Amino acid sequence: MNPFVRFITRRLVFLLMTFLVFLFIIFILPRAIPGNPLASLLYQIIQQAQSNPDLVKTVHKKLLEEFGMDKPIYIQLFEFLGRLFGGISELPYPFIQEKLLT
Repeated sequence: MNPFVRFITRRLVFLLMTFLVFLFIIFILPRAIPGNPLASLLYQIIQQAQSNPDLVKTVHKKLLEEFGMDKPIYIQLFEFLGRLFGGISELPYPFIQEKLLT
């Protein structure tokens, strides 16, 4: 085998492995946070709605559905990969907060 082809092949394999490792880290890191990534957002909502605990449960359920965290982890992974390679962008945080509080 040509040394140049072998060099390029090794570089591409290393690039692919590095990409997969970082993809895994980006996917797992938010899910490894104690509680879940929605805990801080829910905490802010709890402060605003302390008089109605049922509202907090409803908002928590809606947040889980909105972010897709009510689904099994393998479905979340496939949706994450689909959004990554499909170019679908999510709504930014302020728009989600406005959507949930209205």
